[in-house]
Amino acid sequence: MSFLTEAEILAPRPLPYRDVDVPEWGGTVRIQGLSSAEGDKFLASLQRQNGQRVERDTSYYCAKLLAVTLVNERGERIVTEGNILRLAEQANAVIMGLAEIAQELSGLKPGSVEEAAKN
Repeated sequence: MSFLTEAEILAPRPLPYRDVDVPEWGGTVRIQGLSSAEGDKFLASLQRQNGQRVERDTSYYCAKLLAVTLVNERGERIVTEGNILRLAEQANAVIMGLAEIAQELSGLKPGSVEEAAKN
Protein backbone atom coordinates (compact mmCIF):
# COMPACT_ATOMS: atom_id res chain seq x y z
CA MET A 1 0.00 0.00 0.00
CA SER A 2 1.23 3.46 -0.89
CA PHE A 3 0.34 6.50 1.19
CA LEU A 4 -0.47 9.81 -0.48
CA THR A 5 1.87 12.76 -0.16
CA GLU A 6 0.75 16.24 0.78
CA ALA A 7 1.15 17.37 -2.84
CA GLU A 8 -1.03 14.49 -4.03
CA ILE A 9 -3.71 15.26 -1.46
CA LEU A 10 -3.74 18.99 -2.24
CA ALA A 11 -3.75 18.58 -6.03
CA PRO A 12 -6.65 20.50 -7.62
CA ARG A 13 -9.61 18.33 -8.55
CA PRO A 14 -12.91 19.23 -10.17
CA LEU A 15 -15.95 19.32 -7.93
CA PRO A 16 -18.64 16.75 -8.69
CA TYR A 17 -21.65 17.94 -10.63
CA ARG A 18 -24.83 16.62 -12.18
CA ASP A 19 -26.89 18.00 -15.05
CA VAL A 20 -30.58 17.65 -14.21
CA ASP A 21 -33.52 18.01 -16.58
CA VAL A 22 -36.22 20.19 -15.03
CA PRO A 23 -39.28 19.90 -17.30
CA GLU A 24 -41.24 22.28 -15.05
CA TRP A 25 -38.72 24.99 -15.92
CA GLY A 26 -38.33 23.94 -19.54
CA GLY A 27 -34.66 23.00 -19.50
CA THR A 28 -31.64 21.60 -17.71
CA VAL A 29 -29.68 22.90 -14.73
CA ARG A 30 -26.24 22.00 -13.46
CA ILE A 31 -25.82 21.32 -9.76
CA GLN A 32 -22.25 21.35 -8.46
CA GLY A 33 -21.16 19.99 -5.10
CA LEU A 34 -19.60 22.33 -2.58
CA SER A 35 -15.94 22.39 -1.66
CA SER A 36 -15.16 21.92 2.02
CA ALA A 37 -14.71 25.69 2.46
CA GLU A 38 -17.99 26.42 0.65
CA GLY A 39 -19.77 23.78 2.73
CA ASP A 40 -18.50 25.36 5.95
CA LYS A 41 -19.60 28.80 4.77
CA PHE A 42 -23.03 27.47 3.80
CA LEU A 43 -23.53 25.76 7.17
CA ALA A 44 -22.40 28.93 8.97
CA SER A 45 -25.04 30.87 7.00
CA LEU A 46 -27.67 28.74 8.74
CA GLN A 47 -26.67 30.12 12.15
CA ARG A 48 -28.00 33.30 13.74
CA GLN A 49 -27.12 35.04 16.95
CA ASN A 50 -29.95 35.39 19.47
CA GLY A 51 -28.48 37.31 22.39
CA GLN A 52 -25.85 35.06 23.92
CA ARG A 53 -27.07 31.99 22.02
CA VAL A 54 -26.40 30.82 18.50
CA GLU A 55 -29.47 29.24 16.93
CA ARG A 56 -29.99 27.23 13.79
CA ASP A 57 -32.02 29.09 11.14
CA THR A 58 -33.20 26.71 8.43
CA SER A 59 -35.58 29.16 6.76
CA TYR A 60 -35.17 28.92 2.99
CA TYR A 61 -32.68 26.06 3.45
CA CYS A 62 -33.33 24.52 0.03
CA ALA A 63 -33.23 27.82 -1.83
CA LYS A 64 -30.05 28.86 -0.01
CA LEU A 65 -28.42 25.54 -0.88
CA LEU A 66 -29.42 25.83 -4.53
CA ALA A 67 -28.18 29.41 -4.70
CA VAL A 68 -24.66 28.15 -3.95
CA THR A 69 -24.83 24.97 -6.05
CA LEU A 70 -26.63 25.95 -9.28
CA VAL A 71 -23.88 26.80 -11.76
CA ASN A 72 -23.34 27.36 -15.46
CA GLU A 73 -21.12 25.21 -17.66
CA ARG A 74 -18.03 27.10 -16.37
CA GLY A 75 -18.90 26.33 -12.74
CA GLU A 76 -20.01 29.91 -11.98
CA ARG A 77 -23.02 30.44 -9.74
CA ILE A 78 -26.14 31.54 -11.58
CA VAL A 79 -28.41 32.55 -8.68
CA THR A 80 -27.42 35.61 -6.68
CA GLU A 81 -27.93 35.86 -2.94
CA GLY A 82 -30.46 38.63 -3.59
CA ASN A 83 -32.68 36.17 -5.47
CA ILE A 84 -32.91 33.45 -2.82
CA LEU A 85 -36.44 34.49 -1.85
CA ARG A 86 -37.52 34.49 -5.50
CA LEU A 87 -36.03 31.02 -5.93
CA ALA A 88 -37.96 29.92 -2.84
CA GLU A 89 -41.20 30.93 -4.60
CA GLN A 90 -40.75 28.13 -7.17
CA ALA A 91 -42.66 24.84 -6.84
CA ASN A 92 -41.68 23.03 -3.65
CA ALA A 93 -41.41 19.62 -5.34
CA VAL A 94 -38.87 20.96 -7.85
CA ILE A 95 -36.82 22.85 -5.25
CA MET A 96 -36.80 19.91 -2.81
CA GLY A 97 -35.78 17.46 -5.54
CA LEU A 98 -32.91 19.66 -6.73
CA ALA A 99 -31.82 20.39 -3.14
CA GLU A 100 -31.60 16.65 -2.42
CA ILE A 101 -29.19 16.27 -5.35
CA ALA A 102 -27.17 19.29 -4.17
CA GLN A 103 -27.03 17.81 -0.68
CA GLU A 104 -25.81 14.45 -2.03
CA LEU A 105 -23.12 16.05 -4.23
CA SER A 106 -21.97 18.24 -1.33
CA GLY A 107 -21.73 15.47 1.25
CA LEU A 108 -24.28 17.10 3.52
CA LYS A 109 -26.08 14.99 6.10
CA PRO A 110 -28.80 12.83 4.51
CA GLY A 111 -32.23 14.01 5.58
CA SER A 112 -31.20 17.66 6.01
CA VAL A 113 -33.62 18.79 3.31
CA GLU A 114 -36.54 16.97 4.92
CA GLU A 115 -35.57 18.19 8.40
CA ALA A 116 -35.32 21.80 7.22
CA ALA A 117 -38.70 21.54 5.49
CA LYS A 118 -40.34 20.64 8.83
CA ASN A 119 -39.10 23.85 10.50
